[in-house]
Amino acid sequence: MKIQKKKIFFLFVDGVGVGEPGNPISDLFAPFIGPGKFHRQALPYRDSELYLKPIDARLGVPGLPQSGSGQTTIMTGVNAPRLLGYHLLAFPNEKLLPVIAERSILKVLKEGGVRVSSANLYSHSFVEERRKRHRNMLPVSTLAIQAAEIPLRYQEDYAAGKAVFADITNEMLIRRGFPVQTLDPEGAARRILNIFDDQDFVFFEYFLTDTYGHNRDAERLRQATSLLNDFLRSLWQQGREEISILVTSDHGNAEDMSSGDHSLNGVPFFFLSSELGRHLELCEQVQDLTGIHPFIRDCFGVDHG
Repeated sequence: MKIQKKKIFFLFVDGVGVGEPGNPISDLFAPFIGPGKFHRQALPYRDSELYLKPIDARLGVPGLPQSGSGQTTIMTGVNAPRLLGYHLLAFPNEKLLPVIAERSILKVLKEGGVRVSSANLYSHSFVEERRKRHRNMLPVSTLAIQAAEIPLRYQEDYAAGKAVFADITNEMLIRRGFPVQTLDPEGAARRILNIFDDQDFVFFEYFLTDTYGHNRDAERLRQATSLLNDFLRSLWQQGREEISILVTSDHGNAEDMSSGDHSLNGVPFFFLSSELGRHLELCEQVQDLTGIHPFIRDCFGVDHG
């Protein structure tokens, strides 16, 4: 019997850790926990619908957590830094590629009878150009989608109201000359819910928090925080009866302006559901990045295999 009756929207936000009060992203999740409370002194936080706490991204391996190994861990449940013996930058290497191909959460859910999809808008050139490189240049998210043998979303999906670009607003596309209109957070949320018309689990990746963190651009981080808050609030207001929302990250960065590098801070485990009471035990079991994969499987009652 499946535990999770509702559908799940999984938002991966790159480079977001739990830092000190007053940092540029301390207003993250403000519509749900109040302004300025996303920091280690105010967490964990729990109410009747939300479970939010920091979880470990170091995974028992010395050094700063990195995207390639952290995201692999999230999407597969395998401790990728421990497997490699180090934290891997950016893109998965030859040792991690078969792990993703075998254990992608999208693949595992699909094999368990769950309808899965990604909401991110792609261009054909993005995939084609990166496939020509002598080594893997595709991010974990794209590889996880391909492992499940589900289609990427392209312009025709966007035209049908069933895709969202990675920056949510389309501003990056407009600067690059693409003929699209600016999208507000409410419109982006509607597009996500359109995808849920025939899906049970939808993944979406937002990476600009990591970009702005590396640039030590506090103002852009505050803008990104506000955008994410508006997006999540609108999605919850429109879809509360249909979906639960899961948010996590791969490593800290945006919360620490001291260096422009990643941090050792924990990252958020954010689970918002009107049926939270039925999932408290599962939430409590998540202690680090390896726990995201089994949490999602357990929510859908999919066997660990």
